Amino acid sequence: TIIIASVNANSGKIRLVSIMRDLAVPFTNSQGVTKEVKINSLIGRGGVNRVMKTINELFDMNITQYVMVNFASFQKVVDIIGGVEMDITQEEMKEINSSLGEMAKVAGYDQDWYLENRDSLALQTWGAQTHLTGIQALGYVRIRHVGAGDYRRTERQRDLLDAILRKIKNDANILQIMQLF
Repeated sequence: TIIIASVNANSGKIRLVSIMRDLAVPFTNSQGVTKEVKINSLIGRGGVNRVMKTINELFDMNITQYVMVNFASFQKVVDIIGGVEMDITQEEMKEINSSLGEMAKVAGYDQDWYLENRDSLALQTWGAQTHLTGIQALGYVRIRHVGAGDYRRTERQRDLLDAILRKIKNDANILQIMQLF
């Protein structure tokens, strides 16, 4: 997932813009051959600097700072702040619940832990302001088959980031903030 965050220093407002993971971009390999690749593959073809360079060139930007979060740390951030409330459809709830084993695995938990906790991990309700734990939130942002494909997926990612930022701003205590760092 690639999201550009623009922070207005005067107002403190943050705008989030997603770059679609399948965006075809030019890539020149070490032999000097240029071909089109998916932008999300650049992380393995030159790291974050290559991704930022490409985005800067394509969109005439000057991005110099980044934050990289893996699945395990993402899930932990949500759990540190006590979860988040999101509007969840019944279809999304079913997708989240069906992916919990995979989400536990990518978040770094072993199968024994998942099997012991499976029942307590599953969402029991859906609707406005449904409480999500870290693993459930991870499942939510990775949903691919509900709604308008990757467009809806990137919207879910931005919505969740917005919910996390609002919760940190409005509700986080000093212990939680220290744990986040």
